[in-house]
Amino acid sequence: MLRSRCSSTVRDGMLFPRTNRLLRRAANAIVFASHYDIFSWNTKITACCERGDIDSARRMFDDMPQRNVVTWNCMISGFVKNHLVSEARKVFDVMPAKNVVSWTVMLRGYIGCGSLEEARNLFNQIPTEVKNVDCWNVMLNGYIRHGRIAEARELFDEAPQRNVTVYNRMLSGYVQMGYVEEAYMLFVNMPQRDVASWTTMITCSARAGQMQKARNMFEEMPFEKDVTCWTAMIQGFMRNGMVEEACNLFYRMPHRDVVVWNCMITGLVQNSRLKEAVAFYEKMPWKDIVSSNSILRGLLQEEAMINAHYFFDNVMPQKDVASWNTLISGYQPEVAFFFVLPDVKTWI
Repeated sequence: MLRSRCSSTVRDGMLFPRTNRLLRRAANAIVFASHYDIFSWNTKITACCERGDIDSARRMFDDMPQRNVVTWNCMISGFVKNHLVSEARKVFDVMPAKNVVSWTVMLRGYIGCGSLEEARNLFNQIPTEVKNVDCWNVMLNGYIRHGRIAEARELFDEAPQRNVTVYNRMLSGYVQMGYVEEAYMLFVNMPQRDVASWTTMITCSARAGQMQKARNMFEEMPFEKDVTCWTAMIQGFMRNGMVEEACNLFYRMPHRDVVVWNCMITGLVQNSRLKEAVAFYEKMPWKDIVSSNSILRGLLQEEAMINAHYFFDNVMPQKDVASWNTLISGYQPEVAFFFVLPDVKTWI
């Protein structure tokens, strides 16, 4: 009887409750360590792909004792980022389980290399339970990116669900291609609009030279305007030669970022208002390469070559390839050749 009672007690986990708790903790620790180990491998694979060392990434992938869906997605994404779409497809085809990330990464790979037919074929294979609004948006973006606006609209009309992001993507596609009336009709029929929708239409009207319409939309917007919206309106004024209106709006802004400062400086240069552009540049709290290159171009447009060279050598906080090319373009061809000759010698 005693033996039977003891056996029953041990079986029920009552004799050594502390031991059982320790065993459960140990088991959980093993599971956690396993997940952490996979996370560590995934991180290393991603790091290799980011720096272009795809061979090391593949070796680690092949050597992994365990893989989860994130591992497979990391490898596919790595191949895509390194322009090895066919290799990405090989991994995609053999992965045991795919999620929406797997499908969208592969779609972006085909779209990125211009293989829209392959992308569409893949899109058509996505299971219904996986094909969410992100998948539709990626495919829609692919058509728009490559200027195939009619096919983009067909896909848009086929989408079973269209949120404001999908509408905005179609709207921006029309604007990019110059389809003003189509953009306006889509905007009017949107069930929901956000700040991005209104900003896109302001840009559309400004590009079409319809500044009164753009101004009305800006003033009537039922949302709090963000800095992107203010910048779009200022850019529209500058594009249409309405410099005073742009300046007035700039000073009305509650917050200004580096983009809107660059917009003002570039707009003033384009409208041959170099002195005002320089004044804005001097007041600018964060001078960057964009604003500096704009001033450099302005000086060259005024044929102020000595001032341009002084600005390049002594004022610009940083320089990029565009800076050098801009300066060189201001010289006569013979002088430009000698200007770059020291660098040319390094290749001889």
